[in-house]
Amino acid sequence: MPAARERLSIDVTPEERRRVKAVAALSGKSVRDFVLESIREKIAMEVEKRDLEAMMTHPCSALEELWNNDQDSIYDKG
Repeated sequence: MPAARERLSIDVTPEERRRVKAVAALSGKSVRDFVLESIREKIAMEVEKRDLEAMMTHPCSALEELWNNDQDSIYDKG
């Protein structure tokens, strides 16, 4: 059974619409597929960025063990 879908509408300028259509066509994709792919990529990048920030500010014990050692302590100065 296909996943449920909801409609998302946005207002764009005529120039933005032309550019999206052109880039989608050059990519061999429909506007719908191009926009969905773009949205999914942006979401994935934001999630990855937040995960990395969380990992850097609150590292798990395994990472702390890797990062906090005498051999790499030279990089901690600066």
